[in-house]
Parts: sequence; structure tokens; C-alpha cells
Amino acid sequence: MVTAPEHASGFALIARGATADSDFGEARAELRQAEADRGLNLSADAGAGVRKVSSESRTSSHTLGLDGSIPLDVSGALADRERAAGLNLVARQADAAQLRSDLARDLLLAAIDGAEALQRRALLDRQTQLAAQLLRLIELRFTQGLASSVDVL
Repeated sequence: MVTAPEHASGFALIARGATADSDFGEARAELRQAEADRGLNLSADAGAGVRKVSSESRTSSHTLGLDGSIPLDVSGALADRERAAGLNLVARQADAAQLRSDLARDLLLAAIDGAEALQRRALLDRQTQLAAQLLRLIELRFTQGLASSVDVL
């Protein structure tokens, strides 16, 4: 039979399930960032300017820049970070699967407990009916003078 602490843990599981989506989002973002850190990095910059020194002379300048870099992972730190982020995502997926399993188990246990309570109630009702019928029989035997001392007690 499910007790109050087990119901409380069921509510905790539901609350934990509500935050699972944000946990997945964080883990996916960490993995994407780790993958991006190992990739090619390009940046472009452009600029233009005009400078007037006097009414007759005017100078203009134009700049254009392109910068690119490829990280060298000599120590393996970037690969380790990407691997850790991937494993973190897998762990969160396993946690979610375990959470689904725990919720299904709690639901089944609650259904079993409900069926058990209904059967127990029916059994107790039947026992009450039988006890009342037995009492009526004893009273009838007593009124007819056929009851023994064991029946009266």
C-alpha cells in the first residue's frame, strides 16, 4: 500500500520532470558551444571615414579586414570539454528515462493500491454482513432457549 511519504516522492518526481526540459536545453547548449569552440572562427570588419582638415583639403580612408583562426587543441582540453558536454547530455537523457520509469512505477503502484483498497473494503463489508447474520442466529437461538453458554458469550 502506498504511504504518504511515497506520495510525496511521487510529487517530487513530477516537479523534477517539469524542469527536465530546461535541463536538456542547457545540456544541448553546452554541447553546441563546445563543438563551436573547436571549429573555425571567422570575423570580418570594414570601415570608412572622411576627414576634412581645411576647406580645400579632404582626406578619406577605407579599411577592410578579415580575420580567421583555427584553434589548435594541443593539450586536448577542447576535445575533452566537447566529450564531457556530450556525456552530460547522455546522462541527462538517462535521468529523464529513469524519471519516466519512476513515474510509471508510481502510477502502477497507486492503481494497485486503489484496487487493493476496494477489495479490502468489499471483504470487510462481507465480514460485517456475516457477523451481523451470525449475531441474529445466536439471538434467535437464545430467544428459543436453544443457545449454549458459548453462544451467549
